[in-house]
Amino acid sequence: MTGVDRPAVRVVCFDLGGVVVQLNFTFEGACETAGVPVRESGRVDDPQHHEVRWRLYDAHQRGDLPCNDMWALLSLTTAGRYTPEEMSRIFRAVVLDDHPGVAELIDELNAIDGITTACLSNTNAAHMDPLLGGHCEIINPSPAIARMHHHGVSHRMAAAKPGTTIYRRFERDIRAAGAEILFFDDRMENVLTARSLNWRAEWIDHDQPTVPQLRNWLQRHGVLKS
Repeated sequence: MTGVDRPAVRVVCFDLGGVVVQLNFTFEGACETAGVPVRESGRVDDPQHHEVRWRLYDAHQRGDLPCNDMWALLSLTTAGRYTPEEMSRIFRAVVLDDHPGVAELIDELNAIDGITTACLSNTNAAHMDPLLGGHCEIINPSPAIARMHHHGVSHRMAAAKPGTTIYRRFERDIRAAGAEILFFDDRMENVLTARSLNWRAEWIDHDQPTVPQLRNWLQRHGVLKS
């Protein structure tokens, strides 16, 4: 798997949502967690507003759209069926607790000489701040993220996956490049970009327990012993 001509792994890097942190993948699930009633759920993702919402999400995760503006604009795309405050709660409720065992796995990696643990995630202040311990009645702090040495997050880096810019900025910040980095993501387009830059990168199925998958790849890349 590693090849004799490849450098040893120095950085183990994780996407967050779906790999480290569990997510609500449905609007109805997020509403339930947020304590907001579902109103005409079939119209929330109507084609007229779907592209608009994704443009808002993209601007928000790049740090270009402040939270309060985000909630107000999202509310408008529901024709007022959800208030800005409700959209704020629903948006935050997408994020759940860590996948079981990820924090312990990161502790194990942190104990290995020469290994730096990190994340590279498309995220935003509304999710990341409480995950790192900021007060939020909906999102619990993430023990796994707190244990990482470095946090590469899109809203602070002004770039997002799968574009190459965020990967290059991560390399600069972490002072590692190419096959020195082992990266895990649950979106194949992000994995393919990483591979195009000569990173070691593997896809993780967020519908299955993630730690067994992570451990398998870490062993195959020589980071952990079999």
